[in-house]
Amino acid sequence: MQKILVPINFSNDNEQIIQKSMQMAKAFSSSIYLVHVEQPIKDSSGRDNGDPIVEMNNHYPDETAKLNALAHRIRDEDIETHAIFIEGVPSLSILDLAQKISAELIVMGTHGHAMITSLLLGGLSQAIIKESECPVLLVPI
Repeated sequence: MQKILVPINFSNDNEQIIQKSMQMAKAFSSSIYLVHVEQPIKDSSGRDNGDPIVEMNNHYPDETAKLNALAHRIRDEDIETHAIFIEGVPSLSILDLAQKISAELIVMGTHGHAMITSLLLGGLSQAIIKESECPVLLVPI
């Protein structure tokens, strides 16, 4: 397993996901591809939304700094890490990126508070599991 895709949303729950991803990366000598997807907001600024992989520093400076800091922290553990920021629909963007980089595993978090399976997984987790061409490891958060 060479490539692990790790979608993050900058919540406090990310730490468990990051720790599990790092464990997997160290065990298999894998690279981590951190991805944050920002849902586009239609506005009248005239901003060109044509390219889903945006120039991070221009439009999302706080998110860019967080993503880069997290990637740097993982690199400090001698794990090759790539930080990717995408503007788009989260589920579609994550699945598209997984295919583009030939990800062999997606590691993401899920809340497990409900008793019905469809409620156990958030909408994003469900969409990724249903459509992913590679295995998905869900980390309870």
